[in-house]
Amino acid sequence: MHTTRARHYALLSRLLADQSRKSDLARYLAWAEDLAKGQEKRVLQPFIEILRTWLQKEDADQGLQVEFGHLFLMPVGVKPYESAYRSKEKLLMQEPWVEVKKFFKKCGLQMKDSYGHPEDHAAIELSFMAHAVGSDAEEDVGKEFFHQHIITWIPDLLLDLRDNDYADFFRGVAEYGLLFLEAEKKHYHKTS
Repeated sequence: MHTTRARHYALLSRLLADQSRKSDLARYLAWAEDLAKGQEKRVLQPFIEILRTWLQKEDADQGLQVEFGHLFLMPVGVKPYESAYRSKEKLLMQEPWVEVKKFFKKCGLQMKDSYGHPEDHAAIELSFMAHAVGSDAEEDVGKEFFHQHIITWIPDLLLDLRDNDYADFFRGVAEYGLLFLEAEKKHYHKTS
C-alpha cells in the first residue's frame, strides 16, 4: 500500500514538475495503467483516457507546449507554489516557503535537484510525500507534512487547473490529483 501511494505522489510530482512531451505520455500511460491494476482504477481511469487521447494527436508536442505556457507561464494561469496560495501577499518565497524549508531541514533533507523550483513548488512537495509514504519509518512525517502543507493548498491549485479555460491535458491531471488527494484524506483520517 505504501509503495502504491508513493508511486501516485511521484507521478503527480512529475506531471507538475515541468512541460511534458508526447514521448513522456507513453511512460505516464504505462505508469498509470500499472497503478490501475489494483484498487486504483476509479482514481486513474479518466486520466488514462486523457493520456490515450493525447497520444493519438499528431500535434501533441505543440499542444502540450501551448497549454503548459498558458497554464504556468502566463498571467491567466496558475502559480504552483504554496506561497502563492497561502501567503497574504500571494507572492513567491513567502512564509509558506520558509516553513517548507524548515520542515525539510528538520527531516535532514537538503535540496540538490529540484527541477529548478523553490521548495514550496507543488512538484517538490509531492516528491517529498512520495519519499515519506514510501517508508514505514517516515509515515508519521508524511502525515504531518500532508496536513501542514499538501492538503492546505494543492487541492485549490488542482481546482484552478481543472477550471482554467486553457486546460485540456492538465484538466485530466487535476481530476486525477483531486481524486487521489481525497483518498489520502480518508487514509489519514483512518490512521488518526
